[in-house]
Amino acid sequence: MVLRYTAERSYGGEPHGDIPPTGRTARWTASALFRVEDGKLVEFIKDWNKLSMWEQLGRPVEECLTHRGG
Repeated sequence: MVLRYTAERSYGGEPHGDIPPTGRTARWTASALFRVEDGKLVEFIKDWNKLSMWEQLGRPVEECLTHRGG
């Protein structure tokens, strides 16, 4: 199965790692692939543009390209 969706997030509240809240909102698309065998989920893959989300939320691009955290 394949799922394509649009997500939206406002970045307020608690910091995410070393990134302080910016109050901005980001919107991006993503795809998810699910493989089912014998009625059970055996594989899940999600693909999305995390860089686009971080840019919209106000994180400097240079930090986005070198960030190794979640």
